[in-house]
Amino acid sequence: MKVFISWSGQLARDVASALSSWLPLVVQSVKARCSEDFAIGTVWDREIARALECTDYGIICVTRENQGSAWQMFEAGALAKHEDAHVVPLCIDLDRSDVLAPLGAWQGVALDEKGIWQLVRSLHKHSKSSLSEEQIKKLFDRMWPDLHEAVDAAKQKVPAAEARPRSRSLKSVVEVLDGNPDNAKRLSVAAARTSTKPTVDVRVGVAGVAGGAAAAGLVLDPEVYRQRLDFCARLVMRNVTEMRLAIEPVAASLAASRASEPQRWTLVTLGEQMQEEAGHDEFSHDDAAGEACRERFRAADLEFHQTLLAAGRNELFCDLAPLVDVALTHRIQSDRDQDGAGSREESAETKRHPPRPSPLSLCLHRLLAIAVAQSLPRAAEVFSRAQICEVQPGPLSTVVAHALPHALQELDRPSTGPSKQDWEMFESEVTSAVAAASRA
Repeated sequence: MKVFISWSGQLARDVASALSSWLPLVVQSVKARCSEDFAIGTVWDREIARALECTDYGIICVTRENQGSAWQMFEAGALAKHEDAHVVPLCIDLDRSDVLAPLGAWQGVALDEKGIWQLVRSLHKHSKSSLSEEQIKKLFDRMWPDLHEAVDAAKQKVPAAEARPRSRSLKSVVEVLDGNPDNAKRLSVAAARTSTKPTVDVRVGVAGVAGGAAAAGLVLDPEVYRQRLDFCARLVMRNVTEMRLAIEPVAASLAASRASEPQRWTLVTLGEQMQEEAGHDEFSHDDAAGEACRERFRAADLEFHQTLLAAGRNELFCDLAPLVDVALTHRIQSDRDQDGAGSREESAETKRHPPRPSPLSLCLHRLLAIAVAQSLPRAAEVFSRAQICEVQPGPLSTVVAHALPHALQELDRPSTGPSKQDWEMFESEVTSAVAAASRA
């Protein structure tokens, strides 16, 4: 297994050199290389490019001083071309949370015993080593003091340096990445700290050429959030929920004014389908039938929100739809896997997904669809806001809950459409929501 170790600056260089010699002693199937290893007389950048081309695992040695190094960007970008590439920032003299975008996109490890063991485990998992993890751990325990000593010596040679602010144009970074904007986009996966200035400022991350619109193309990329969910799910879910609260109620109001007849009919049909699927006994079963039922519900829920955003006829709002998919899928899957790595505790951002959707949530979806179908912008906005707030722990806020009865009164009750029992259910759920908010 070929591993490339990227460095910039004296401290990172010494650590990379020590690591490239040490890793094969622990994981024998690993062949580690860094730029120190290339022969004198070769065209340096060409040889590195060739090495990167056939490497699927990269370790980026990050220090306070070298963040934003053009060559590290080049090497990380070359690794990011591979769909299955693994890029691990190694945090030498800074915390993982201090690694700036775009390198902060990847989950890094600290240069300590725990972090290096995580790195070794990952390398062992992806290599063809014949040794068991237990055997690798014994080797690691025996060899770790040698690496620790080498790292200490490297740190003592180079005094701690303050991070130097640097700024590069977006064009120059893209040129370093073969002039392919897709590579820049991959390199910027999970770029949470994004500036709206028309430059790439390594202190804050990747910015758009024309300001916020271009930057939003990176920030709204669902792949950003899928990868970040692996290591900061709470923050991601909070961000997505807050963005939905800021946008979807307005989109719902616009949809009530602008939606086509087919879109209005689709929303009503999907709301009914969600309630039907959630009512099946197998919805909460842990078998193939239950999984199929939940998938039909998730697909209907996603299409509901996609249709709502599209019906508002604002193309920027439509960019939110893939993030809704990411949030819905994560919340359902992680909360059903109670014992797996994806399980989570209820947070201040979102409550655990129940065994089946709550009656209030289902009613709010249907009421929202009816408000759009009847061209009632104010009611649509109220139901949309309540529907998003419902995923947060605890009852609805007093302001949100007390707006529901007024919105419900706006709706016309034609002879066709929801049944008398449906309207009674709507009224019951709204009344209960108001009572719960008043007691809180």
